[in-house]
Amino acid sequence: MSSINLLEHAPRLVHYHPVHFKKLLAWKSIDYQMIHELIQVSGFDEYNHLIAINSIFSSAPAGMPRDRTQTIQQPFEFEIWRPWQIPKISYSLSQAMQLRVEQLLSTHDRINLCWSGGIDSTALVTAFLQHANDRSRLRVLYSPWSMYEHPEYLEFLKKFDNLELVDTSGDVYMDHEFDGIFVTGDGGDENMASVDESFLATHGPDVMNQPWQDFFYRQDPRANFIEFCKRYFSLSGLEIKTVLQARWWYYTCCKTYCLWAKKLDFFVGYKNFHPNMLIPFYNCEPFENYIYNRIDTIMPGNQYQNWKIELKQYCAKFDGFLDWAEHKTKTHSNQMTLYGHKKMILDDQRYICILSDGTRITTDNLPLLSQKEFDHCYQNKLDYLFNDPV
Repeated sequence: MSSINLLEHAPRLVHYHPVHFKKLLAWKSIDYQMIHELIQVSGFDEYNHLIAINSIFSSAPAGMPRDRTQTIQQPFEFEIWRPWQIPKISYSLSQAMQLRVEQLLSTHDRINLCWSGGIDSTALVTAFLQHANDRSRLRVLYSPWSMYEHPEYLEFLKKFDNLELVDTSGDVYMDHEFDGIFVTGDGGDENMASVDESFLATHGPDVMNQPWQDFFYRQDPRANFIEFCKRYFSLSGLEIKTVLQARWWYYTCCKTYCLWAKKLDFFVGYKNFHPNMLIPFYNCEPFENYIYNRIDTIMPGNQYQNWKIELKQYCAKFDGFLDWAEHKTKTHSNQMTLYGHKKMILDDQRYICILSDGTRITTDNLPLLSQKEFDHCYQNKLDYLFNDPV
């Protein structure tokens, strides 16, 4: 298989709307099949195996996988800012958090911290509070959802002088364009195997320590699929034995960008919009290196409340909320995604996809996207986004 008109400098796909992307596939005469919110594409067997893995791990898979190993022919040219590399350094959690904060503080004067109230976002705010020499550079963006999840922490934040706190509910998210970069808790789930209660409720917690081959075979016994998984898992540089380790590898390698991309709706209407404005805190080399040799500590004792226990203890060591660290479990915080959808609708920001240079691909008649309209607007200008399935 070969790419069509693919140039080194050509912008790649960063974000898309599935309902419209099906129309793009039809425009290129590429056959596809929907698997929940994912798209299996005719002619891309190995890519479709990645979709199958996602279906095994999730009862409602979403977010099309993006192969960071760059060994799988994908139907679309996705932007991969950080291709997979086997970690060569071992960091502690505190070292990884400090290094990540230092990386981001070196890029912009103003740092907007998106705090949902969950474990990942609370930990990243905690890291910045500890390692930012000038807290006046920090702006914490929160909403009522944040306070529902962790009401004590907001009062804790109010104790810090020069720390700006902004409630983004009401009209703020519609009327304000904040300066600086926006740091989210994305990447935390994926780097820590994206464990979810629905999976544990279906299969039981002990499945996490079972051999992945036995578990996969029960779900999908195709010999070519199992052989593909063996080859793909070997690219991690580790011997993947258990279901937990397989989850870590799949989500770390294929899904670290997906949920982050959905939040771009919140920012796409900004005058000076660029995808680099939005930064997933945990999608980084230091945190990935930290967890690489500690996969078996992701959820001690196969107990869901222990998932991310080291992150929770990291927070409690600084803020003193020991009960939160012991009992807090994952809550799906969709505040920014929902605000983004509302903002997109109210601002009439209709688009098919966003490219890595910030370009929004739009047509006047969305979501109809007729063949005549698309040919008139783009002709073959987007060919570089597609790989040839023949």
